[in-house]
Amino acid sequence: MTLKHFVRRFRGDYEFKTVAVALGGCAVSWAIACYNAVLAYLSASVWYATLAGYYGVLSLTRGAVLLSRYAGRKKGESGSRLRLRETNGYLVSGVLLVVLAFCFSGVTVLTVVRNYRYAYAGLTIYVAALYAFLKIGFGVYHLFKARRRDSDTVRALRNIGFADALVSIAALQTAMLGVFEDVSVNATLFNGITGVTAGLLVLCLGGYMIVRGCREKTKTG
Repeated sequence: MTLKHFVRRFRGDYEFKTVAVALGGCAVSWAIACYNAVLAYLSASVWYATLAGYYGVLSLTRGAVLLSRYAGRKKGESGSRLRLRETNGYLVSGVLLVVLAFCFSGVTVLTVVRNYRYAYAGLTIYVAALYAFLKIGFGVYHLFKARRRDSDTVRALRNIGFADALVSIAALQTAMLGVFEDVSVNATLFNGITGVTAGLLVLCLGGYMIVRGCREKTKTG
């Protein structure tokens, strides 16, 4: 596929765009997981180990959907068989989102109890802030747009993207409250509330996907 053809398809094919973005996100999450795993090993840090677990599960969640889609297309499946395979990927990603919520709860506990926080060097925190807000904005937009698509692959990947965006906002808050410390703000309380809220939303999203996936699988099967 030439670059010109890729760009044309990326702009005109919503499912292709969703899969392409998810592939990039999967690779980035896996790289971050490996980086934190190395840091955890070298420094014997629970914080880095927890982050490695979170990003590892996030990468695995996207990967489960992508692999399910790839396997179906490679075998030339179509119609109800392909739909069933995509529903299975959707269901598995829902289960993994529940696992992801518990992984993030570990991050929240360390943030609140031991005052660990995400760190950004210098002015990069402003770049991180812009990225996080764009991420949540696009996440919400595509969450509702994907619901109008008749593809469990698209729905699953956009749900995962939204969950990732929620966690990014919670992580950004802990970093910003650490950099711009104000004695009038109870950082521990705010970090706890935001972290628990984000975790619960991810948990509910995963639970919804499990219920819907089981229902769709029963219809298709």
